[in-house]
Amino acid sequence: MEMASKAAGAKLGPSHLHSTLGRHLARAVRCAVLGELANEALAAAGDEYREGDVSVFNPPAFPGTSREDSASTRLPAEPFPTGS
Repeated sequence: MEMASKAAGAKLGPSHLHSTLGRHLARAVRCAVLGELANEALAAAGDEYREGDVSVFNPPAFPGTSREDSASTRLPAEPFPTGS
């Protein structure tokens, strides 16, 4: 609230939070939180990269299935066989 009061040039209180200014203040707080989370994620990714983890994609593994199972469910090369 102090930062918003300084930006507005007036003392703001809780009654101002239901105004347009309150919505802007809430968006600014949300942006700050997301920025901090993005920095943490970037730092974690950098740490993993420095430790040698350079994998880009890890295929999902669902219980009870294997890579061979999914290969058998693919469409045939000719989707509409002619019967000849």
